[in-house]
Order: sequence, then structure tokens, then C-alpha cells
Amino acid sequence: MIFLFRNIRCAWFGIGILTLCAPLRADLMLHSRNSQVKIDPSSSTGLYEWTVDGTDIMYQQWFWMRTNSDTRESALGSSTIPLASTKVAGSRAAATYQGSEYTVSVKFTLSGGAPRSMASDLAELITITNTSASLLDLTFFQYANIRFSPSDAVQFLDDHRVQQTSSTLTGQGGVFLNETIVNTDGLVHHQAGVYPNILNSLNDNAVTNLTDASQATGNATWAFQWHKILNPAESFVITKDLNVSDPPSAVPEPSRAVLVATVALFIAVISYRYRSKRASF
Repeated sequence: MIFLFRNIRCAWFGIGILTLCAPLRADLMLHSRNSQVKIDPSSSTGLYEWTVDGTDIMYQQWFWMRTNSDTRESALGSSTIPLASTKVAGSRAAATYQGSEYTVSVKFTLSGGAPRSMASDLAELITITNTSASLLDLTFFQYANIRFSPSDAVQFLDDHRVQQTSSTLTGQGGVFLNETIVNTDGLVHHQAGVYPNILNSLNDNAVTNLTDASQATGNATWAFQWHKILNPAESFVITKDLNVSDPPSAVPEPSRAVLVATVALFIAVISYRYRSKRASF
């Protein structure tokens, strides 16, 4: 017999002599045309599947952060920054986390391409709000392990754009992934490296600062780092876009002006709906 209690799944055997309980993992699943994304919002597993035309290119993409009073980073969904709520509908999902001095909201929007185009786009909007009565000194990280092939190349094109390429997955031109950080406010460092070096640095018991290494080849991973000081009740917004294409011209990277305008409209809609206390993404 199985009982569900909020986020806990319990199995009761016999007449109650043995009861086994385990966390109930509720993945967020997004669908759009040729694409599907799966996210485990309750652990550092995070975004663990991004399937485009039947090929899963994602091993792990997630977020870590610390404040100036922390001695190490913690992942969103950990016991330090637990999951508070989630929403999912079609191609969009949202997860909210509650820290001791702040809240973090992460919103995802998936835009798939035409069948067999190997084209897909994932927009992410992250909002960190200081809920304390004092200044909040925070550092935030995005880590990504995209796996096109056993040997990919990662190159930071500049301080806010990274490209990962594979010549073996499909097509003569290979597959390209570009990530663009739209609003660069607070962006301080980046790093490319071979798995699991960056991930280990985020999960150890020490403070991490990325090295600005700009390229890696092999089982390549990469990360961005932000730093910001927030006043009480102030929010910090990170907007970014991940784009997959084969060849690179199949889905041109959106212009910066278009991305900024789209994100500004999205933020305005969210702000209005929050003020009117209506549920929304």
C-alpha cells in the first residue's frame, strides 16, 4: 500500500511493521515541436535532459550560489536553498527557492524547431530577491555540461557568450550550441574546463571563483559567475538564452536588441501579474 504525503512517498508493508519513505521527485517536463526538456528542481541534478529530434544533448545544467556569510556554494534545491514551489505548462516552467535571506525564481521557456532541423532554443530568466533587512552580498553560478559527443570544443567568444561545437553528432557542419547572457549586469567571471573540475569546485567545502579560462576540448564543461550586492527588498535579474542549431545558420542567434526587447516585455508582464496577485509564469 502506498500513501502520498505532500513531497514524500511512503510504502507501508504488512500492518505497519515496516514503513519506507523517500522523497517524491516531481520532474518538470517541457515540450515544444521537436524538443523536450526535463528538470529535477529539487536537487543539483537540475536540467538533465534536452532532447532535440530524438537526441539528448544535455547531461547537467544548474545553478549554485553563496552569500558573503557562506563558506561554500550551495545548489538550488539543496537543504540550504530548498525548493518552495513549481509550475509547469506546455513549453514553460518555473521553480521558486527559499533561502534564509533571499528567494530565487527560475523560469524556463522552450522553443523547438521544425522536425529534423536539430534546432531548439531555451530561454532562462532568474530573479534573486533580498528578503532580509540588510544588504545582501551574493555570488551566483550557472554550470553546464552539454554532451554532443565524447570530444566537444568549448570556446568563450567574449565575456557573455559561449559556444560549444561537435563535428560528429549530425550533419557535415556538426552541431552548435550558443549561450548568450542578455543583461550582463553583475557578470564577473567565466570558465571552460574538462569534466568534472568545475563541478567539483562548486560542490567542495571552499569558496569558488571561476578562472576565466576561455576554452576546453574533450568532455568539456563551462560556467558563468555573477556578483551583486542587493539592498533590502531589491531584486537582481539574470536573462540568458541557449540556442542549438545544425548547421549554425539553421537558427540564427537572436540579435541582442531583439533579446533585450523580448526580455523587457517579459519582465514587465511578470511584474504586472505579481502586483495584481494573479498566478502566472
